[in-house]
Amino acid sequence: MSIIVILLIFITGCQKKENVAITSYTSWEEVVDAGSDKEVTILMWGGGNEGINQYMDTFVADNLKEQYGIILNRVPMGGAGDYLNKLINEKKK
Repeated sequence: MSIIVILLIFITGCQKKENVAITSYTSWEEVVDAGSDKEVTILMWGGGNEGINQYMDTFVADNLKEQYGIILNRVPMGGAGDYLNKLINEKKK
């Protein structure tokens, strides 16, 4: 459960396609309601540890879908330069 919470926190800052007002939540239930039935993308290394990639693609993705209705998309990235370029380009949008 704790890995899912950490993942959700990480994911919320990874990709933003539209300007959204910052919301203050007063309970976990509000966070769950706001995040349910959404699709999120996480940028991870591409050629890294296949065990971790498999874990994210199966266990984490399946649990997010089952418990919260969240569809997790893992996007393989090369190195730090790929991450920085992706983040800079998304920030410009």
